[in-house]
Amino acid sequence: MVSSYVQLHIINGADISLDIDDASLSFLEFVQVSTLRRILELGTRSSTSVLFTELGLQPLRCRHLILSPAYLKYSVARPPTHHAFLALQVFEDLSNGHHSLLVADLDPVITSSST
Repeated sequence: MVSSYVQLHIINGADISLDIDDASLSFLEFVQVSTLRRILELGTRSSTSVLFTELGLQPLRCRHLILSPAYLKYSVARPPTHHAFLALQVFEDLSNGHHSLLVADLDPVITSSST
């Protein structure tokens, strides 16, 4: 129950928002950890790994890294008349014009998470 209720509210919309900067993502991670500590009634000095293993949740940064390529794979696999596929084509055209969009922001997400 906690997983379906809490995770829904903490990460709503963060699944494919690739253009999030480190400061915003750090703030979202802080809110996620604070909320999970409050649910489990743990202090601020408790280990963060316990929060995720006890509740079966994923840290936002990991979930972000896993879901963004999955969304891209989903969009590419759609038929050419599907809206997700058409949107991906528009995103690709715009990103080639050096606009900040989903496709253009995939590289920094993967690069920053590998460090």
